[in-house]
Amino acid sequence: MTGLGQHPVRDALKILTEPPGGLKPALKTINVTLPGQRGRPFAAFVLTEEGAALLADDSRKAPKLDDPVEAAHALMEMQVFIVAYQQGRKIELEKVLPYAGLRNIRADVLFEGRILFEMEQQARLNDVPRISDKLERLCLFFNSPAGSGIDHKVRILFALTGNDGKTISVWQQVLGALKKKNGSIPFELYWKEIAAFIQNPEWESMASFQVLEPAAMFQPELPSAKESSVSQVAVIPNFTRRMPA
Repeated sequence: MTGLGQHPVRDALKILTEPPGGLKPALKTINVTLPGQRGRPFAAFVLTEEGAALLADDSRKAPKLDDPVEAAHALMEMQVFIVAYQQGRKIELEKVLPYAGLRNIRADVLFEGRILFEMEQQARLNDVPRISDKLERLCLFFNSPAGSGIDHKVRILFALTGNDGKTISVWQQVLGALKKKNGSIPFELYWKEIAAFIQNPEWESMASFQVLEPAAMFQPELPSAKESSVSQVAVIPNFTRRMPA
């Protein structure tokens, strides 16, 4: 991404993570393993509070990535960002898209200002309320004037273990329950595993994506989407590279 060789990058990262003279590190490393990933975990370089202060920009915040699921989610976003950056494509992470006054949705990845990519991992029945709220908010967004400029084909990139046979089914059931509740759904969901996407990224074509069809195997209670007034905070991509342990 920087155009530098491997050794200069390693030297720069070492200074930022282990600065001389007793200075506080601007970056820290955390090990991140994606579901289904083989081999060593990724070593992710993450901005620290001290590093954020050095930027002298109040909009730049050090991310909280103590939870393994949240760390994996951030890594997935960063993987997509790197691929887009290398191809010279415009991409925004954690983009807040307001609609209907103080309400908003937060897109994991917004491509070229018009295509939504969402990052997801394993889903089980205890994830139904979160997924229901997410899809309900998408309904409200796409039914509003703000949704008219966004592609109604929402892409989901999943990080799943090889023997995961439940996640897609859970999403289909929640989507089916939402369709039964609302009568119709103003968007379409398409999915693909993130490893396959990174190897062959298709930003606009749907050829390699699978349709996530609604099912109606059960009827979970769907809570109404809560109003949110989250402020728009710029996110600095956390540079991640596969490093030897």
